[in-house]
Amino acid sequence: MTSVSVLLYVAVLDSSGSIHSCTKEVLDSSGSIPSGILDGNIRSLGNYDECLSATAGYEKSLGFTSQYCLTMLRLDTVDKGSGGKVTLDRILDMMTSGRRYREWNNHKIFVFRNNRPNGPVVCAPGYESKGPGFNSKLVPWVFFLHRRITPKVTRGLSYLPECSRFEMALCLPSSCSANDLEATLGRLAKEATKDTGLHVEVNVEESACQVSSQMKLRKGDIFFFSVIIFLVVLTAASSTYHIIQTRKKKDKIITAIEGTSNKLLTAFSLPNNFRKLFNFYVPEETIKNIDSIRFLSTLWVMFTHKSFSAMQEPWSNKAFLSETVKDISKMVFHNSMLDVDTFFLLGGVVRSYTMLNQLDHKEFGYFTGFIHRYLRLTPPYALMIGFFSTVVVYCGSGPIWYRGVVVQSDWCRENWFLNLLYVNNYIDNQRLCMLQSWYLSADIHLFLLAPVLVYPLWRCRKFGILLTVIALIISIILPAATIYFNKYVGLASSLISDGDAINFTKYVYYPTHQRMSPYFLGLGLGYALHCLRNQSINIKKSICILGWVTSLLIQAAVIFGAYRLIQADYKYNVVEATLYGGLHRFAWALSVAWLVFACAKGYGGFINTLLSARMFRPLSRISYAMYLTHIAVMFMSSARLRTPKYMDEYYMMHEFLGDIIITIVVSMVLHVCFELPFLTITKLLTTRRNPNK
Repeated sequence: MTSVSVLLYVAVLDSSGSIHSCTKEVLDSSGSIPSGILDGNIRSLGNYDECLSATAGYEKSLGFTSQYCLTMLRLDTVDKGSGGKVTLDRILDMMTSGRRYREWNNHKIFVFRNNRPNGPVVCAPGYESKGPGFNSKLVPWVFFLHRRITPKVTRGLSYLPECSRFEMALCLPSSCSANDLEATLGRLAKEATKDTGLHVEVNVEESACQVSSQMKLRKGDIFFFSVIIFLVVLTAASSTYHIIQTRKKKDKIITAIEGTSNKLLTAFSLPNNFRKLFNFYVPEETIKNIDSIRFLSTLWVMFTHKSFSAMQEPWSNKAFLSETVKDISKMVFHNSMLDVDTFFLLGGVVRSYTMLNQLDHKEFGYFTGFIHRYLRLTPPYALMIGFFSTVVVYCGSGPIWYRGVVVQSDWCRENWFLNLLYVNNYIDNQRLCMLQSWYLSADIHLFLLAPVLVYPLWRCRKFGILLTVIALIISIILPAATIYFNKYVGLASSLISDGDAINFTKYVYYPTHQRMSPYFLGLGLGYALHCLRNQSINIKKSICILGWVTSLLIQAAVIFGAYRLIQADYKYNVVEATLYGGLHRFAWALSVAWLVFACAKGYGGFINTLLSARMFRPLSRISYAMYLTHIAVMFMSSARLRTPKYMDEYYMMHEFLGDIIITIVVSMVLHVCFELPFLTITKLLTTRRNPNK
């Protein structure tokens, strides 16, 4: 980079020909070749803040400001006939953890096969695939929603690891454009690597160049701030009213209308909502262990997303990622995407159990239930969408802030209506506003579908059971058929190619029809618990032990059985991928279903005692808020990084525990100030009143 340094000196010469006093900051803040590149330290970010402040106070005399540009380098080898290509390839593979041919950012045109001689061909975005695609003639009703990958998904995908992204930060005058810099560095790189067998291609995007500027609020930002101010005023007024009311003497009977009005006026009261949050009372008819399972599953989801954000961060030892994959004891973390299937199971249990109670008391209403569900989920969800669409971009800065946060915000501004319509897991699902939001869409779809199975169970047991079994079989066949006919991978991992990861999430992971089996199983479990709700059952000790052992063995098989499938040298086998991809979610849900059932009927022992602890009540209440907020906490933390960090197990857990605390605090605020008030209002609007009560 010597030639570049000379250019920088020349750029900051004053009119007398002497070097300006700000030159040292400009040069010092630019990146350089780091140490440890063989261990994956290939992203030299320089000093972001020093660069942007280098020309502070000198803008008028210089005629420009300093500009931070993060250049991306694509490295490949060229066969010069001397035998050095093999050595260079081995070195580049060490630098990139063997992923340089598996990531979008490393090559403009490349075919990803993931060690599969006959696997599906997925070309880099912008180029049409020449290989076999899906065969819509075989099972068209399975594949009718499939589309080819488009250039829209080339950046911002927050679940793709970045191990082959060579980056070099440069501080230079704002008068230099990204195109100028790209052309200049391209010529220098070509000259420097001439006759070396190394080919370097330089890419500098306009968004990768940043200057220091003042925040300019947009109309959407002003609207969001206005909503927040209104909510603060409303909360203060409601809290004041509640405090005044509690001090008055209760010397008169409150009528039903006055009681309803009072509930509306105190809906945003902080004292009232904090009292509700920390109410540890557990009704007798409640399935007590669901609270703890819901909260613990939320933590597991958080860890999965923490892994996603961490894998996109610059590390000084990125090779650590590929090393952890070889450690079978860490499969709990690498195969952690089972956590959502627990949510689907619990969702099915609660939906079935609640609906059956409503049918017994003739209180079930399909459209009323949907309205209640929509109003239950949407207000806090909409607030977080508004946050992502507007002010999140002002909450930090850094070399990778644009790619990590601003792109996500842009997607929210473009696709927010898909979220509120709950169709974003099908439409444009590779540009999700809020990565985790696909689950909410799938949950709504299954919520609406549930009565098709639950009502027959209530009306005609034998027919209902037969229909549920058929639905379960179909729900297992659908993902298996999709994987088999398209030769998709059976699960996502950090070492598969970007093309395989995108195909898997787009067609297997996000769509509702691929995720039905745990939910349908939950509907059946909810029916069983409803039928046995007032009965004590006798299970032989040997049967109970067999149930627990089988449950634990299934969980171990699901988690650790995928070890070979995620290794870097694994040769793709479509039968293995189909069997695992089709069965593992149902198998996991089946093992968790036994845990819920055994604990609910008194055969859980100390596990039931732990999972039924009342301390989980408030934590379970804020689980939804945690699910909504944790992505913002984690991605903002990662996108603020200024320098590569050294990663190991302790550092990962240290960061994760910090994210948990911050998420819980933020979620409590969201729950008490927004979620609970609207939940109270929703209940008042949708609850049917019985005049005889």
